[in-house]
Amino acid sequence: TGEHIEEIPFPTNDHVAIDIIVAETSTQEDYDEIIVLYDEKDGDNKYIQWYNAKLEEMYRSQTNYSASGAELFSGNFYHNETIDIGVYSTIHLVNIYDGTTGEELYYYSHGPALEEILPIDSDGDGYDDILTLDSNDDINIWKRDGSSSKLALNYGTDEVMDLTAGDFAKNDGNEDVVVVIRNQGLFVFEEDASN
Repeated sequence: TGEHIEEIPFPTNDHVAIDIIVAETSTQEDYDEIIVLYDEKDGDNKYIQWYNAKLEEMYRSQTNYSASGAELFSGNFYHNETIDIGVYSTIHLVNIYDGTTGEELYYYSHGPALEEILPIDSDGDGYDDILTLDSNDDINIWKRDGSSSKLALNYGTDEVMDLTAGDFAKNDGNEDVVVVIRNQGLFVFEEDASN
């Protein structure tokens, strides 16, 4: 009906919510959870907090996150039956948290500032890897073990307009990458388990 049903108060008066995701992160709950990224009003100390369907705090990320331009994203990075939570920022940091416990699972440090990040199952193993676009227009796929591969674009900076992932090429379970290049068109990069 669109009517107001409940309100989640900020944990303290010093923090504000800057991003939110609703997803099924826990096998212990029958409903989706609400995941909120909080930021200090007068600082740069961020953290992620999970709420259940009763709007009760479930857990808070163990690692406080100090970075500008931080945003949440989600994917099946660790559990294929539930959603895990990630946070990335313009200063090239990516953290992945276990959606069921809030524990930090992975930490990636990139070079240039990140502009976009997407989950991608590039090798068909049922778990998501991370597809990133950075400020140099480099597109990388990061595996769970921290290794990465770069797509060979051969175009200048600010030429990538958008990108997405899906199993376009062979319907083989390995998600491919579609890139929109300014004044050029659409390009599909095929992924397989060995390349």
